[in-house]
Amino acid sequence: MPVIISKILKQKITPAMYFSAGFFLVCMSLDYSFTNVLSQGDYSMEANSIARWWWQIAGSLRFIEIPIYVIVILSTAYIINYKNKFFPLFWVNLLAFNHLIGFFIWLPYGTFTFADFILRQEWATVYSFSFISIFLSLPLTSLQFGLGWIFKKIR
Repeated sequence: MPVIISKILKQKITPAMYFSAGFFLVCMSLDYSFTNVLSQGDYSMEANSIARWWWQIAGSLRFIEIPIYVIVILSTAYIINYKNKFFPLFWVNLLAFNHLIGFFIWLPYGTFTFADFILRQEWATVYSFSFISIFLSLPLTSLQFGLGWIFKKIR
């Protein structure tokens, strides 16, 4: 077991993973900041039921979630990266796009007002946006993975 942990800690992080982690941090920061400012602390305006529940329980201490969330997501991606290079990239990109859509929902331009018209149930909206994120993440991750493979062959 210590040998595996040693190998996990010595693995090299690819530029694609750095890009995805940075993209995730930017999108998450936009989503959290816009949600906090525009909801004015009203937890009922949060679309994610787990986040809404957390807001109710934690109250003004809810922001402790942000560094914990980032550490858990990026650490998990790092650990999974030891066995599989594609899935952690896809997962971090998926979460980034979920947060990016969460940010877009708060914009005053009516970017996603079509969802209110098409989807009558709130739970369906969250899943629909996750499916959109899947379809955005898959090509980006495939491109990152493919470019990484090409650059590895060139060296």
